[in-house]
Amino acid sequence: MNFDDILKNLNDPEFNINTNLLIIEVFAKTSFINYNLAQVLKQQIELKELIKGNSGQEAESNVASEFDKINQKVYSLVKQDLIDFLDTSSKSD
Repeated sequence: MNFDDILKNLNDPEFNINTNLLIIEVFAKTSFINYNLAQVLKQQIELKELIKGNSGQEAESNVASEFDKINQKVYSLVKQDLIDFLDTSSKSD
């Protein structure tokens, strides 16, 4: 079954989705991906600091600061995407 099949069957009273299991699986996979991406991002920022010649406490401070800036930017983009999606979805009903 693909996504289009699921959308077609949503109005069928005999079509069942275990939403609890779906939510748990989505949450688990999303958490795993988020953790891994955060680690990759931190390593990339650390490498940039090493290339600049920074190490020790200065590098750690810069990595934490840059990581926070990027996370705040991503959060605001995701927030805006969600608002746009909900706005578009509510108009199509």
